[in-house]
Amino acid sequence: MVALPHHDPVTPFHILVAPRRHVPLFYDLDVEEQRRVWDAVQNIQERIRAALDVKSFHTGFAEGEPGGEGHVYIHVLPRNPAVTSLPPGVQWVYDGS
Repeated sequence: MVALPHHDPVTPFHILVAPRRHVPLFYDLDVEEQRRVWDAVQNIQERIRAALDVKSFHTGFAEGEPGGEGHVYIHVLPRNPAVTSLPPGVQWVYDGS
């Protein structure tokens, strides 16, 4: 797994989580790889909660590209009341603490 700050963050500490294996769709990963992705997301959320006063997150995935190949990755965004929408391409999969 790779986790890195988003190059154009929507909120402070907006993190991307991606598998090292290049696949365009989340369900192209095997079950163990999918589990490791969500374990990494959970670990990042726990670290951000411990370091900052963050109560909840927007968590969603982007996969593929409109015109062909892409790479699946997960957005982890600490919730900020000033942010009313997520960037284009983020698919909602979970919204909560």
